[in-house]
Amino acid sequence: MKEIPLTKPNPFAKVVQKKTLGYYLYWGLSWLLAPILFPIRVIIIIFSSVVTTTILKFLTKDIDINKPLHPVKTKLIQKMEYFGGLLYCLGSGRYFIKEINPQLKPDLKTANVCICNHVSSFDPCIFLRLGFQSFVAKEELRKMPVFGICTWAGQGLFVKRDNKQSSEIISKIILDRTSNDIQSFGYPRKYPVLMIFPEGTTVNQTALMPFKKGAFMGGKPVSMISLRYQQKYFDPSDTSSHMVTTQFWPMIGLWQTIEVEYYGDYIPNDQEVADPQLYADNVRNFYSEKLNQQKTDCTLKDKMYYFGKHSDYSICSQYYKDNYGPEVTRKNGYVVQHWKK
Repeated sequence: MKEIPLTKPNPFAKVVQKKTLGYYLYWGLSWLLAPILFPIRVIIIIFSSVVTTTILKFLTKDIDINKPLHPVKTKLIQKMEYFGGLLYCLGSGRYFIKEINPQLKPDLKTANVCICNHVSSFDPCIFLRLGFQSFVAKEELRKMPVFGICTWAGQGLFVKRDNKQSSEIISKIILDRTSNDIQSFGYPRKYPVLMIFPEGTTVNQTALMPFKKGAFMGGKPVSMISLRYQQKYFDPSDTSSHMVTTQFWPMIGLWQTIEVEYYGDYIPNDQEVADPQLYADNVRNFYSEKLNQQKTDCTLKDKMYYFGKHSDYSICSQYYKDNYGPEVTRKNGYVVQHWKK
């Protein structure tokens, strides 16, 4: 199928790589070594999944995971999740994680809530390796190896995005956890700090979607973090391909480098505290500037239309209609010609 380059930023389209000498050398060596590396990586992932699942189920046996756990139990779970995340990263070829401004890394004992841009369903595994343990994720990821059991055991939250009632319940839980925890008084926190991806879905590192207000409703400072996956050799995002396909390429490739940058806390002013959506919009402005990514007003329904999950163009956002049109879908071969180091 012929690829058609888009002239405007699109957060869902496949990102095509610049075909340099380095690109061909990387993939030449990758395919040459794939018969050796790929089976080893599959074994590592299976091992990490089995061991992590077994131990976490043992640690959470006969307890209500929705209630506060003893700090020692929480620490044991966090250590096991770190182990699972580390092995899963090794098995998927994501060896090199570079932390930028580590002095601004949030204190997981006192932080209110952490937020990050969202590139891949694999993002939480990166953070497991960095010591985080509790996430807000879509319901479909509950069965994902390692991450599913880790999010559940880490007292994370799964939301059914197409169910308004589920979204409202999760929003109330987020508000309760970010507003009424006791760590600010010097006591051990009741629940691990939540990591929230405010875009609510993955994007391709070329544009930002609107930030949902859930993480900002408590009016407390948010700890800001960003992820940058290397795009030099393949598109790491799962916005325009199936999750399994997205995990296949880094397992075949020699390696992938990921940058995690910490920005410290964003402290809201009185207006932002009173208006969570204003708070969310201003934080998105910050991310847009830091990541050099243009803001778009695309929605999840737009993504599902582009992806072919539904064909009802009438329910797409006005932004999508004004900037792209009904023919812009993955099936029709629309891509983004964009490459960053």
